[in-house]
Formats: sequence, structure tokens, C-alpha cells
Amino acid sequence: MKLSRQSKLLCGVAAVALIAAGSGWYAGAKLKSPADAAASRGAPTASRITVPVEQRVLSSSVVFRGSVTYSEPTAVSLAGSVGGATDAQALVTTAPQAGIALTEGDVVMEVAGRPVFALIGQQPTYRAMTPGAKGADVEQLESSLKRLGFNPGVVDTNFDNATEAAVDAWYASKGYASQGPTPAQRTELRDARTANASAQEQLQTAQREYDTARLGVTGSALVELQNASKSASAAVNTAIAQAALDNSTAQSDVALKTQARATAITERDSAAAAYDSASQPGAINPDTGAPYTALQLAALSSQVTAKASAIGVAEAALTESQKSVTLIAQRGVNAVDDARNALRLAELRLQEALQPKDLSSASTTLNTTRTAASRAATDLSQLENQVGTLVPAGEVLFFPSLPVRINDVSVKRGTAVAAPFMTVSGSDLIVDAKVATADAKSLRAGMSVTIEDVDLGRKLEGSITQVADKPGTKNVGDGNVYVAVTPIDVVAAKELVGSSVRITAAIQSTDGKEVLAVPVAAVSATADGSSRVEVERSPSADTEFVEVAVGLSAQGYVQVTPSDPDRLKVNDRVVVGKK
Repeated sequence: MKLSRQSKLLCGVAAVALIAAGSGWYAGAKLKSPADAAASRGAPTASRITVPVEQRVLSSSVVFRGSVTYSEPTAVSLAGSVGGATDAQALVTTAPQAGIALTEGDVVMEVAGRPVFALIGQQPTYRAMTPGAKGADVEQLESSLKRLGFNPGVVDTNFDNATEAAVDAWYASKGYASQGPTPAQRTELRDARTANASAQEQLQTAQREYDTARLGVTGSALVELQNASKSASAAVNTAIAQAALDNSTAQSDVALKTQARATAITERDSAAAAYDSASQPGAINPDTGAPYTALQLAALSSQVTAKASAIGVAEAALTESQKSVTLIAQRGVNAVDDARNALRLAELRLQEALQPKDLSSASTTLNTTRTAASRAATDLSQLENQVGTLVPAGEVLFFPSLPVRINDVSVKRGTAVAAPFMTVSGSDLIVDAKVATADAKSLRAGMSVTIEDVDLGRKLEGSITQVADKPGTKNVGDGNVYVAVTPIDVVAAKELVGSSVRITAAIQSTDGKEVLAVPVAAVSATADGSSRVEVERSPSADTEFVEVAVGLSAQGYVQVTPSDPDRLKVNDRVVVGKK
């Protein structure tokens, strides 16, 4: 059956509708709301954030800034006139040169054609040093002369002839004449020194003569008398001791002789008793078991006679010993008496020597020569202050140490010498810095630092040489403390003069030793207070906790030491978080 055109159109519309309905059902089945989508999704699996274990040097630091400069400037002035120039003549003929370093013996400048020298000394110049002058300034002048190779004789506080000669040679070596006297003045000075030496010698002679008159004997004779008295006193004690010893020895000898006589009597009595027993009728000899023979009895009788003779010898020895006791005792008494008599004589001679004498003549001579010697010494002193090689006060500048660097000069050729005329600083470089008071508590003198000029890309090593004991030192503002740093390589540091540099001081470190380190976030604490890190053995495997001891913490890392070294090594990955 053939469909009409209208029927076909209706069938087409129905088909389209049916397709559209099917498509809507499919789309409705597939599409979800945001809430349905969120509800249908599960929680994603978290992944670990890990970092490798490192071997590194750790240090915690204080960082501050400072300025590189030469040591603190010091203003310099002359202590007096240069040569004999008046104020009107004291014009600079050669000015100091800024930027140069002065060493000992250098000529700083010239005034009226005369030199001004740089020397080392703690005592500043305050006067002209002249022959006969004494003081610490003379001693340090002589020390400088000796260091410069000019022999001033004994280095002491006396400006003497040797000092003059050394000064003359020193000036001549620099092309100048020393400030000295005329030939006539030199002759006058020599004569005055000769007169003074003669007057002092006469004074010593007069003093000796006065002492001799006062004592009655010379000094050496008096000493001999004093020694004789002491020796005589000692001899008395010696004689007493010797007499006691001799008496004791004699008494001991009598006792020995008495004991010998008693022994001889005992032996004679024993021999007589033996003979009497053997002489009894029928007496038996115990040695033979038979009666004594006539020969045996005769032998016993001979023993009795011999023992009796020994008693006589002992008696004679005892008698002789007893006589010796008396003689020895008397001899000791005599020796002690003689020693005491000698002592009395020595004491009398000493007393006679010490008796007051008539001193009128000797006293007059002594006073006269003393006055003459004092006048000669005064004349010489006055002349020495006027005559001889001298070092004018303005021709020497003493610095506590050299070299020093001339920073600024305020005079020029042809101008009068101003006060001060220049500033100097030590030739050593220093970094002046200020540090917050709280940070300065961690710093100390001797601590090593790094000095860095970031703009120039220069880095130097140095050390802290001063940490001020209170804020405000060297005009450092409140809340800060002055710190001085000295570079080690002075030559390299000169390129940084005037620069602002960054200084880093390691206040704690592992002393340059590399240690096992992990980020601070990798370390966690357990319930018992110990520390641990979580180690990833592989990205897909489980992790394990390794117990560690923690050390220095710096720069976001912390030093760790595993309880079991085999369980934590360099490049092992530790967990620091999850994402």
C-alpha cells in the first residue's frame, strides 16, 4: 500500500521524535550534577614528598655590615721649634705626602730646611734633648738610634757623648747637619767636664780622709779589727767545746782501764781456784780422768803467776790514765783562758779604733771640696744645656708603633706649620662595623669571619679583633655595639678601602667537617622523646622509621646520627611531607 505524502511526513516526524527521545534518555543517563559527581568520586591517594640525605658542612651565622678603612686616625702636631728657626722663619719647605706609609727614621717633612723625623716611642716629645739630659725620652731616642744602626753606647736614660755621636751620624746619613755647638763652645764644654771630674775626684779623696780621721783607722783596717774580734769570739767557743771533748775522752779511757783491771783480777782468782782444786790429795783431772801429774800442776801454777802479773800491768795503765785526766782537764782550762784573753784583747783594740777623734781639720777640708764639686757640677749642667749636639723638640715625632699611613695633610710648601698639620693612621686595615646588641652577644674577639664585597665579587677571610663592652662605643648608635674586624690578606683588602662589606661570623659550626644532614621538617619526635626520620626505601614500597640523634641545626638543615649507621646513609630519601 502506498502512503500518501502527508502520511510519510507524519512518519518522519514520529521517527525524529523517537530518536530525540532516545538521545535525551541516553544523555540523561550519562550526565550528573556537581554534587552527584563529587559524591561519586573517592579520596585520591596521597603521595610522599621526599628529599635525599646529604653530607654537608653546617654553620649558623651572624651577618652584619661594616666599612673597610685604615686604623683610627690620629692628629699630629710638632712639640716645639725646628732647629733654631723663629715662628716667622718656620715655613714648610717640604710638605708631608698624603697616602704614604712612614717607617722609623723617615723624614716626615722639612721646616726651614730642617728635617722632622718619625721614630718609635711611647713617650711623646715634650722638650729638646740636650747633652746631659736624663729621662725616658732620651732612652727611647737611643733605642731608635740603635735600631737604625747608629751606636749610642749603653741604651739608658742619659744623653751622653756616645748619644751625641750617634745623633751626628744619624743626621749625616740623611744629608743634614745635626744641631750642635761651635768649635769654641765644644772646647768650653770639654774644659767644664774636665773640671767637674777633677772636683768630684777631690771630693771623694776628702771624704776618705774624713772617714779615716773619724774612725782612726782606714776602712780596711777597721774591717780587719772587726773580723779579729769575731774570730776571737769563735775561738773561745771552740776551746770550750774541745776541752769538754778531751775531758770526756779521758774519763772514758779511765773507765776502760778500770774495767781491764777488774777483768785481770777475775781471771787471776779463777786460775788460783783451779790450782787449789787440783792440788787437793786425790784430785782427778777432768780432761784425763786420772790424778793431776806434777807437770799439770806446774802448768796451773804458771797460769796463776801470769794472771797475777797481768793485774800489775792493768794497775799501772789505770794509774797512768787517771793522771792523764787531771792533765787534760788543766790543759782545757788553760786553752779556754787563752782564748778568752785573746777575745778581750781584740775587743779592746776595736773599741780603741772606734773612739771619737778630732775631726775639725778633716771636716773643714771636706766641706770646702764638697762646695767646689757642687759648683763644678752646676756649671757643667748649665753649659751642657746650652752647648753640644741637641735634638730640637720639633725635629722628632715619636709614634707608639710604625709604620703609620699619612691620611690628610693641612699644610703645604711655603706655609706656616699649623697645629695639627696632618693625621695618620696605622698601616693595618680594619673593618669598622656595628652589630645589633642581641647579635653582638654571640661574637667574641678572635672569631673567624668572612668579609665580602658583593658588588666586586670579592671575598676575604678575617677575624674579629674587638667587640665593644657596651653600646655607644665609637659613636655607634643605641641598640648597636661597635665591632672591629681585621682582614688576614692586607694586600687584597686594600682594594676594598672605603667599601661597605658584608661580614659573616659563624657562631656555631661543624668546624669544616661534613656531617649527615636532613631538612628540619624530616625529623619528628616519638612519644618517649627520641627523634626519628621516615626513610623511603622505594617510591612504591613502604617507609621505615630510623631513630637518630640530632646535632647542630642551621640553614634549614639539622645534623643527624642514626642509631644504626647501616639504616641511614647519604642519598637515602627521607619524607618531609605529603601532597
